[in-house]
Amino acid sequence: MRSAMTMVGIIVWVEALLGKRLASQTVTPFTPYSLPKLSVTQVLDLAGLSGGPWPEGSAARGTAVHLATEYDDIGDLDELSVDPAIAGYLDGWRRFVLESRYVGRLIEHRAYHPTYLYAGTIDREGYIDGSKHVLIDIKSGVEQPSHAIQLAAYAFLLDGPHRYERLAVHLRPDGSYRARTFDRMKLAGDFALFVSALNVARWKQENI
Repeated sequence: MRSAMTMVGIIVWVEALLGKRLASQTVTPFTPYSLPKLSVTQVLDLAGLSGGPWPEGSAARGTAVHLATEYDDIGDLDELSVDPAIAGYLDGWRRFVLESRYVGRLIEHRAYHPTYLYAGTIDREGYIDGSKHVLIDIKSGVEQPSHAIQLAAYAFLLDGPHRYERLAVHLRPDGSYRARTFDRMKLAGDFALFVSALNVARWKQENI
């Protein structure tokens, strides 16, 4: 059984887990000729759109929440190991899945864009209410305007980006959640903003 670890051990565990994943991979989504230099979150950070800096410990909490929800979705979570600080967020995710009738297809899916050469990890892709195609980013912090841009960038990592409803699912420590939907009609504009941010991020990376 995999486990959701305490905050103290989460970073060491994540590094070990990523090492195991890399060792077990037979196919990589990146080519040696067009390796992306920036991820979606790096682009938003460098362009000054992420909303940071964040409170101390928020990154570790976010990692733990993502791991707990991931393992829960694949049926490989040791319930007894879930830290009390994370349990409420996990309950919120389970409540969202139940109430929205969410059925997942992709979980923590890594991809890259062959033209714009950026990479991203898509938290979830699947269906809600039986037929609505959704792209989900799981959040454990405060809502940010840039989440629309972030999800637009993820949508364009997949075929048929305009078919997706973009959802930011904000999980709360009390076991509640808020699912924020972004306007499909604004997808192209949000992606154009991301491409502008990508250009700014690359310029900063090369010149500052």
